[in-house]
Amino acid sequence: IVEVVERLTILQIDPTAAIAPSADLVLWSRVGSSYHPPDLVKAVEHDRTLAETVAYIRSPRDVPAVIAEVRDAEMHASTAAWLETNEPFCRDILALLEKEGPLLSRDIPDTSVEPWPSSGWTNNRNITRMLESLALRGYVAISARKGRQRYWDLPERVYPADLPTLD
Repeated sequence: IVEVVERLTILQIDPTAAIAPSADLVLWSRVGSSYHPPDLVKAVEHDRTLAETVAYIRSPRDVPAVIAEVRDAEMHASTAAWLETNEPFCRDILALLEKEGPLLSRDIPDTSVEPWPSSGWTNNRNITRMLESLALRGYVAISARKGRQRYWDLPERVYPADLPTLD
């Protein structure tokens, strides 16, 4: 499984399963009948030979480049303003994860100063939006899943300790 993901570079996660989750379908199509979905869970959540980032599974060695690309990119003005306004909310999340992590998003209180400005599917999803923004920039990490729900934690408890910081 690890070799397949490394060859593909990323494995998209789509927890909606018409037949099976897309990650399982892709791996089964490449590995064959010897692939078992619990093996992917084991690689991500226990062995840490693969890492889940927002929407993808990838090799942990690729995580520093992914984080650097997002962290150093210019943000959309409205996103930057929302993150700046909600800096106390960000600090609350990081402190809670440090103290009690890993946590599901539903276990994190919404202390946002200003709600995420959306009328679409992300409307009123302040916690998830902040967690994903923090994960993309390397401040939090997805440590496991419970069905479709993600457990969030600090990256030093999820990613290998020897990962470099890239610019």
